Amino acid sequence: MNIAELKQDLIHRINHTQDDELLMALSDFIKSFTDNEPYVMNEEQLQAVKEARTQYDKGEFLNDEEADKDIEKWVND
Repeated sequence: MNIAELKQDLIHRINHTQDDELLMALSDFIKSFTDNEPYVMNEEQLQAVKEARTQYDKGEFLNDEEADKDIEKWVND
């Protein structure tokens, strides 16, 4: 599929979706590449980042190898 066909396919899919959340997410995603303004997180996102930082500071995270093992278990169960 060339770029022109890809654009037409995306336009078609966007025109036929009824999913408001998907449209908002697509809009935000495209804006992140085309706007020069910094991304502004909402309160929920800020709280999630704060929680993740706290977990990281406490050493509550997996390294790549541990994460790969967990994912492999989930996929195969």
